[in-house]
Amino acid sequence: MIPGTPLDYPVVGMTTVSDAAQLRDALAAGDPVRLVGGGSKQLQLPAPDQPVRLVSLAGMDRILRLEADDLTCSVQPGVQRRELDAELADRRLCLPCRGTGTIGGIFAADAEGPSGAGQPSPRSLLLGVSAMLTEGLAFKSGARVVKNVAGFDLQKVFVGSRGRLFAVTELHLKLRPIPRAELHFANRDLTTVAALDLARRLRATSTPPAWLELLGIRDRVTVQGTLRGHPRHLDEFAGRHGLKPCEALPVLPIVAGEHREVVRARSPFAAVPRLLERVPEGTLFSVTGSTFTVAVPPPIADALLALLPELQGSAEIVAGAAPRRGACSARDPHAAQLEHALRHALDPRGVLR
Repeated sequence: MIPGTPLDYPVVGMTTVSDAAQLRDALAAGDPVRLVGGGSKQLQLPAPDQPVRLVSLAGMDRILRLEADDLTCSVQPGVQRRELDAELADRRLCLPCRGTGTIGGIFAADAEGPSGAGQPSPRSLLLGVSAMLTEGLAFKSGARVVKNVAGFDLQKVFVGSRGRLFAVTELHLKLRPIPRAELHFANRDLTTVAALDLARRLRATSTPPAWLELLGIRDRVTVQGTLRGHPRHLDEFAGRHGLKPCEALPVLPIVAGEHREVVRARSPFAAVPRLLERVPEGTLFSVTGSTFTVAVPPPIADALLALLPELQGSAEIVAGAAPRRGACSARDPHAAQLEHALRHALDPRGVLR
């Protein structure tokens, strides 16, 4: 149904829309709908609990506005990240968050979080939206400018909503200038203790890395990242902290496998040692910003889900068999009640799945 993405849940058909009128028609029937972009994140989201029609926003793929002086832009949700990056690079600008696929998908999933200490999250970069409720009512939230005091920040609840509250037709984004220089580094084959110590020291500096990741297995950990700023400062910073510059950074995606499912946890960095205590030796893990990701057998996954509230965090199974995907750590009852009320208010017919 989605090219290159085999789905593990029942689909009754797919509609691709290219404007708000077509989107309104696609939602009008009231049948269960799963909103998708390019489809690359579908197997990282909970499977719908009944057959759905896919409504693809990939056809809404225009960059509507790009104001270099104001450091803002407006895009439709189907714009590919690589296309926006290329357009911004021509103007010496960037969208300072990680993520691939469509822009709408990056913000709806909010899978990456901040890339390092003090770095922006997708939530902080979304200035406003134009959107549509499943009943066909169009609305706007926030604004196209950075300084805005009008109305409620309803656009903030879109981040991480996975398209289950309303459909976004435009996103207004905050940008940053491209830094004067970048320096990539990778300190490889560190013990877990040494890797955690180096990461703590880097996070505590006045200018921490724009991207910082711990990647590896226990006692063979790579601390890698990207420094941004003035070239002279970057060289001095790297030398002072013993960082080893490199051209390319290793990319080792953490994927589900037979008898293994991917758990993504959000917690304070100080909780990482406790999390690693639950991870079997020889298991690949990643720590980026406040996000801990690992692929483990289901019993270990359940143990991590149970542990996270104790560590002031949360965790979810984001890849694995459909019946398990979406299982998460216990949430505050008041937060769960608020989420239920919000979904009922914005999508009372339960169209979005």
